[in-house]
Amino acid sequence: MRIIKHFLLFMIAIVLLNGCATVKSWFEPEPPKSEDVLFEQGSKNFDDRSYDEAANFFQELIDRFPYSRHAVVAELKIADAYFYNKEYEKAELSYKIFEELHPENENLPNVIYHMGLCYYSRMKGADRDQTFTYQAIHHFQRFIVRFPSSELIPEVGEKLIKTRLKALDSELYVANFYSRTAKYNAAMKRLEKIQDDFSDIINPDIQKKIDVITKRCKNKHWIHKL
Repeated sequence: MRIIKHFLLFMIAIVLLNGCATVKSWFEPEPPKSEDVLFEQGSKNFDDRSYDEAANFFQELIDRFPYSRHAVVAELKIADAYFYNKEYEKAELSYKIFEELHPENENLPNVIYHMGLCYYSRMKGADRDQTFTYQAIHHFQRFIVRFPSSELIPEVGEKLIKTRLKALDSELYVANFYSRTAKYNAAMKRLEKIQDDFSDIINPDIQKKIDVITKRCKNKHWIHKL
């Protein structure tokens, strides 16, 4: 009986000790992740399109290991995570900082292209402010000048034409508005700007619209002078 009693006490002691260790583990902080683990977790979340989580892991990696071999890639991945999450303002700023910090990085063509896409994705209608349109034009043009042999040139060139047509359409909208509100000089100045900036993409349909506005301005201006 005594042997059994001692055995039971021994087993209870073991259970209690193990229980204490388990409870203690609940309150101990999780050991810090290594730079490789942080990069792997960030990459996995990025591939799974969990962009907020990916950005958090990559940012922790940069904060804790600023000289890590993964740090530069992590910086770019953060910008990409913002972009694919449609947080274009944050993405553009992150790409801009990346370009400033790494002006010769091999990923720079992709960075500048995505800077343009951050504005391209936010372009507004012809009757709205065209700041985003002209910023997109700026980045697409400097891409073409800087990386003329890039495999992305056809894609960037196509986007550039679309943004310039968007800007031209807005200029036509404003010129037409001025001509209909008797601001003929202002309308003609807009048409001059169109000829100066967009003559290479004026197609027959656009030229017809220009001719209508021009005729209206000249006729009304002549009648007004009489």
